[in-house]
Amino acid sequence: MLCFSNYKESFVNIAIVDLKTRRKNIVKTFKLSNKPTFLYQIDENNLLVGTENGKIEQWQIDTGVCKHVYDAHPESSAGISQIILIESESPLLKG
Repeated sequence: MLCFSNYKESFVNIAIVDLKTRRKNIVKTFKLSNKPTFLYQIDENNLLVGTENGKIEQWQIDTGVCKHVYDAHPESSAGISQIILIESESPLLKG
């Protein structure tokens, strides 16, 4: 499985790639509301897509539905450049 995005046309594809025959079979295509800048897979069913206007879209992979759009950095001029998992159990981070 391979996940890749197209910045100009604002979509994300999930494909199965056969390395021996060099063929790809596109399984899902997600049409985004904004241009993608970063992809992060949470688990086997959820994908986070950072966009150019500072939003993070949460897509459900099996249904192809956008579950939620987070307004992460509305003042951003370059968009989301990273999404990282915080593994700390600190109560300061959990608010």
